[in-house]
Amino acid sequence: MNFKMFHILFSNQKKKFKYNINQLKFLFSLHILNSFEANGRLGNFTKFKFLPKTYLQAPFSLGRTIRGLSFDKHLYSDPFAIFLKKIIENENDNKLINYLLSCYDREHNLNASDLIRLPNKILSKYPGWALVLPWDQSAIDIKFKNYPIQFIKNRLKFYKEIENTNEKNYQKLFYSIENAKSQLIQTKELYKSIKKNGLRKSKEMPKIHILINGNEWRWLMSGQGNHRAYILNELKYQYLECEVDSIISKNDLTNLNNVKNNIFSEYEAEKIFDHFFKGDKCFRGMT
Repeated sequence: MNFKMFHILFSNQKKKFKYNINQLKFLFSLHILNSFEANGRLGNFTKFKFLPKTYLQAPFSLGRTIRGLSFDKHLYSDPFAIFLKKIIENENDNKLINYLLSCYDREHNLNASDLIRLPNKILSKYPGWALVLPWDQSAIDIKFKNYPIQFIKNRLKFYKEIENTNEKNYQKLFYSIENAKSQLIQTKELYKSIKKNGLRKSKEMPKIHILINGNEWRWLMSGQGNHRAYILNELKYQYLECEVDSIISKNDLTNLNNVKNNIFSEYEAEKIFDHFFKGDKCFRGMT
């Protein structure tokens, strides 16, 4: 059996296993939280509801945006939430684009260390768009190398005019009017679709990290489904239908990927974790 065939078989087995686990969760309603859990507490069986790669109804009252801000108390310290609110209020496209450009202008000279407000020597060598957090799987040098290509592929879905960009100029697009136009098209189209049709079920559900601190928990958006999460919250949905990506426990920060590889100290990881748990500070830019 060649590697390709093995990979296909292994992938199919994983999908089958994931499907079976989710069916069991649905059967016993383990994708739904009880009132105790929905208030941010951990019960005797909550750990079964948080199994990674399985579905969960996560209440927005406990959620954190990908930038680290609570959906209920500090949402409008998140620049993307402000952008979406302006769209909902029917602000004209030129003003919306100028708003994004003003965000980019504030951010383009910031390094990754500036964004987390900690004097980290490694992060200070990289631009803000390359920021990784303690629980991210990618190290910052890998993200710095790969993210521009991923970024272009994503933006091309919504704004074809950037497809002839020379690879040497990819990084310039992060803070460009082309990026702003692409974001505007994507967000407006998705908002109109969800408002009209609701959230369509797809193979790729929004993904979240579960944050655990003692007997309490919160959830944090992962890298998939962020636009949908912002929009559903603005449309007053109570829950996000999502998939658990990983569990991050404050008692186990030393085993996080970017702590083990010494990008972050345990002290830095704890400070960042605490702010995400509280949901009171913005830790990412708009790119």
